[in-house]
Amino acid sequence: MTAKLFRLSTLYLAMAVLFAFLAVSGPARAGEDPGYLIINAGAFDFTRDTSAAQFGVQYRMGERLWFIKPVVGIFGTSDGAVYGYGGFGIDLYFGKCKCVIFTPDFAVGYFEKGDGKDLGNDVEFRSGGEISYRFQDRSRIGVAIHHLSNAGLSDSNPGEESFMVNYSIPVNWIVGN
Repeated sequence: MTAKLFRLSTLYLAMAVLFAFLAVSGPARAGEDPGYLIINAGAFDFTRDTSAAQFGVQYRMGERLWFIKPVVGIFGTSDGAVYGYGGFGIDLYFGKCKCVIFTPDFAVGYFEKGDGKDLGNDVEFRSGGEISYRFQDRSRIGVAIHHLSNAGLSDSNPGEESFMVNYSIPVNWIVGN
């Protein structure tokens, strides 16, 4: 029970740090999408019998570094697993309205398995993408699929796939920019 409480307190601390980071982030430049707070829910390891519910939050910066947008996030599962990560994504816009967006992304982070699936290492790499629809108010709704793997850093590398439904809230809604 103590280990589970530690994982939950770590999750809450990471979320508090994430929200503090959001509060001091600068406004997006005119014509660009703002930064986003992304809330998601779905299934961890959804292709196997070891599936669990997954919930998470992510911050995707509005400002670009060259053509990429930094991301930082954390998720937890119903089995007590926690994964905190940082990486980057690229928004690719489609359609006349540029309201359909494909965002491939890549991240690296720390994984704690809890009572769930052992992925073979504490360091795990996350790759995948999201397809979303951007509304006129710049909020987005989408679906994402990601793969989590230790990339062969240990002898055991079972990996997992997650399927998530994402709702992206423009940060300026929250901090009033």
